Amino acid sequence: MASTRDGRLLTEAHRQEQVALRAGFLGELIPLWTLLDWYRIDETTPAWLQAVMGVLRSWRQESAVVAESYYDRYREVEVPDLSIPVPSVEHIHAPEVRGHREPDRPVVVNLDDRRADLRSKDRDWADVAHFGEFKPAVLDWGDIDPHVVRSITGAGPDYLKHLSKRGEREEPAKLKALVTVSGVGSRHVLNGGRNTLEALIKADPVVNRWIRVTDGDPCSFCAMLAGRGPVYVTATSAGFSAHDNCACTAEPVFSSKAAWPGDAALYRRLWRENIEGKYSGNDALNAWRRLYEGRRREQQQPEQITA
Repeated sequence: MASTRDGRLLTEAHRQEQVALRAGFLGELIPLWTLLDWYRIDETTPAWLQAVMGVLRSWRQESAVVAESYYDRYREVEVPDLSIPVPSVEHIHAPEVRGHREPDRPVVVNLDDRRADLRSKDRDWADVAHFGEFKPAVLDWGDIDPHVVRSITGAGPDYLKHLSKRGEREEPAKLKALVTVSGVGSRHVLNGGRNTLEALIKADPVVNRWIRVTDGDPCSFCAMLAGRGPVYVTATSAGFSAHDNCACTAEPVFSSKAAWPGDAALYRRLWRENIEGKYSGNDALNAWRRLYEGRRREQQQPEQITA
């Protein structure tokens, strides 16, 4: 939740960079689909899975490195007068990165002006004393990979076999499964950055909250979560809830007084005015989805031209 223009620019640049990484991953994933033989799915799955996991792990690590770079710059912009160093990240069982790209539009920041500005303001969540040994954030991808393998296998070869048993023709079935495995793989790739940000926020003694950042047209699920605001506390939250094809990211929160990113405040107002106190449980989720998707359809309708 940025309190500065530079912080907001950095967050948007980071989100766009993660989307570009997803496109790069898909560019390498899709050609590998030919390794799966429709008539020999079980026999060709091991080679396909090995190739896919190599590509996925590489792009996931790229996503993680980009997120770490973003966190360093974002923290320096938002709270440059802090003497506490930024946590480091230790990646276990991670491949070497290819060399991450810098954002296309680098953000120029005058830190001297920002420090003077901060001294004149009341900061709340950033004013946290540092006690004890400073420990790095640790991410062990080896613990995560078995879940990724099961997820990718289910979305790809297992889904193909299911479609075959259901009597679907080869080409339509392979297209359906490719779309599914692309969405699942993209989620795991971008989890590299999301998991890194969560780990950094958890390890950083000056911040322990984050807010969801969506694109300009999020689904109802992501809009609802963004509308909750900076309520996500790494010590107790269940982690970043991302669905397949989700491009949302997290923004660290150093001040409760900062503006919410994107349309999060609008989503919060819509929830309070239309859902809160009127519905609960699944009824609330369904009512929100109808409200949100109805507004999206209205906004996407072309303007009527009248004589």
